[in-house]
Amino acid sequence: MVKTFLSENINAILGTVIIHLVLIMVFLIVKIGQVKESNEQQMLIELVEEVQTLQEIIKQKPSGQIEIPSLNMQAIHNIAVNVGEKLKDEISTEKYEQQVMQELGISTLTPDNRTDIAKNEEFIQVEEKKPEKPKEVKNIIYKSNATIQYDLAKRWHVVDIYVPTYKCEGGGTVRLYFTVDPSGTVIASSFDESQSIHDLCLRTEAQRSVQGARFNSDPGAPPRQQGTITYVFIPQ
Repeated sequence: MVKTFLSENINAILGTVIIHLVLIMVFLIVKIGQVKESNEQQMLIELVEEVQTLQEIIKQKPSGQIEIPSLNMQAIHNIAVNVGEKLKDEISTEKYEQQVMQELGISTLTPDNRTDIAKNEEFIQVEEKKPEKPKEVKNIIYKSNATIQYDLAKRWHVVDIYVPTYKCEGGGTVRLYFTVDPSGTVIASSFDESQSIHDLCLRTEAQRSVQGARFNSDPGAPPRQQGTITYVFIPQ
């Protein structure tokens, strides 16, 4: 029965076998081609690297003294590592910092070296905010028609206190309380009734004078600092 089946289907069986053999051959041919191509590319890369290395050596050697060593991939790798280490040393930031410190005569470049500078700058700023009173500035001012004396703790006038030529007939003393802000501007004033003459003309002139006075600026002063000012008018 098997013989009968084979004899009746021999052509179909042979055709199937042939087709499979053809597919296997095609597959093997493709694989062989890929392996061959990969090997050729690897060999080509190695050949190019060795040729480039030899060209660099030839450029460095004088004519007639060319030595062409036998190089492999390990030797090329070692050369690359050595060159990289040399470049790293030449561009080292740490080495550059050491040279700078040696030239400047300091031991470190950290911000600690700027501590004294910062303190000096802070000291200068404080001094600028709170300048000392000039020796020539006094709190007693003599005019031809009046004597002025004020009391304002740690403050002094920066503009000459004005006393106009008045037309008051009499003379006398007028004492006022006045208030200045941190900028030195007079922002309020009032009479000390117990020590002020009740002459309206003298009071008016004294109040005009104190309101136009200007004292030194002090950012650390209170918002409202009070003082006193006394005018002794000389009769005209």
